[in-house]
Amino acid sequence: MDNERIARAALSRLMEPQDAAGLALVQATGAPDALKIATGQAAAGPALEREITGLLADNGAGTSWAGMAACLKRWAPRIPDLAPERDLATMARLGGRLIVPSDDLWPAQLGDLGMQEPICLWWRGLEQELPGPARSVALWGPATAPTTAPR
Repeated sequence: MDNERIARAALSRLMEPQDAAGLALVQATGAPDALKIATGQAAAGPALEREITGLLADNGAGTSWAGMAACLKRWAPRIPDLAPERDLATMARLGGRLIVPSDDLWPAQLGDLGMQEPICLWWRGLEQELPGPARSVALWGPATAPTTAPR
């Protein structure tokens, strides 16, 4: 299994989908190096912090950037649960797979999202290209925890 796929699987569990700083880190370094930095196996360094600051500013997300130390603190609680090989094997057992930007099935229209392009897509079901915009539906909004009725 290739390092890019494993790194993107891990990053998808480590970072929230719209984590601007995490997405900028991936854009600046590539997924394998971003994973090493995000898990503390490699240091970011001041030049990388400046690059991320610039990427975020260029994409209108600069005001939310509190530096790499804040990101590392935010991601740290999820590191012990990272097991991308296990996640990939489980998904394969369930009839799914992970799609990354270099795959043929990667929807080209996701490139229109710029820096907000997802790290990866977890896919289950019939492998086919996504339909064009005229036949697409999008769900957007905050995730909420399910509520349970009192017993």
